[in-house]
Amino acid sequence: YGKRRLVLALLIGFLLGYLSRSENMITAGLGTTDFIVIGNIIPGLIANWMDRQGVLRTISTVLITAGITKLCIMTISMLQILSIN
Repeated sequence: YGKRRLVLALLIGFLLGYLSRSENMITAGLGTTDFIVIGNIIPGLIANWMDRQGVLRTISTVLITAGITKLCIMTISMLQILSIN
């Protein structure tokens, strides 16, 4: 039952991602299809985590992880800018 629920969450995430991209085509020139596939899988995984551990815990974990990732990217970017000059 758990594996079927995970597959269903992944398929719904893929379908919603596909429909949102096909309607407005915002990501038409952003990159390769490899990143688009990742963008379709992640919402399904997050939905599965919400089902297992609750919405509040999952959202807070995702926001904290996104913030840490953003800070790391900003730091790497600043180091590259400073090393060029």
